[in-house]
Amino acid sequence: MRFAGGMLAMIAVPVLFELFSRTVVGRWPLWLQVVCLAAWGVLLAGALALIGTKQMRNRLLERVARFNIGLPAAYSFSVLMLASLFFSSVTFILVNERGLTLDPGSSKEVTLGSLSDFFFWHFFDAIPLFKVPATLKWDVPLTYTSGAVGMIVLLFKVVVITPVIGAFTWYAKRERSGEKMPEVGIQPARGVTPTEF
Repeated sequence: MRFAGGMLAMIAVPVLFELFSRTVVGRWPLWLQVVCLAAWGVLLAGALALIGTKQMRNRLLERVARFNIGLPAAYSFSVLMLASLFFSSVTFILVNERGLTLDPGSSKEVTLGSLSDFFFWHFFDAIPLFKVPATLKWDVPLTYTSGAVGMIVLLFKVVVITPVIGAFTWYAKRERSGEKMPEVGIQPARGVTPTEF
């Protein structure tokens, strides 16, 4: 039950922020959008800080793994979703209000969805071993020639991609160092006896 509750929380948070983003961005007065995104940025910074350094990452992920070994990966994915939504929301506002320009790629227009895809594309492109975009024949959703957009992408790579990939590789690093991973097992429900096949 703890695992289900943890997974629900890890999924519910990005879904709520997605709904929030679609409700606020481009619809509310600019000053209110900025205030909301500033608060969101502070929350995101806190979530990233928890996995930003090796010591913090180990402390958090070891605690979360006590509930279930899958929860650290779920936390990492949740943070990635929140960051992608945040960066796409900020970029969308800059496109609409400040004239920041992005050009069509595989997406025909700049929308919250295409911007979210744009940041996910950059996340997967940052994993060189798997060459995810090339393997899936996934063209970049949007392109840019502006140095300002390049700075936003670079900021995303440094403050989001680096700690999130660090969190995803936490398992491999623990196994290589010889640390014992938490035991994961499936136990039969009470009153149920296993049968032989």
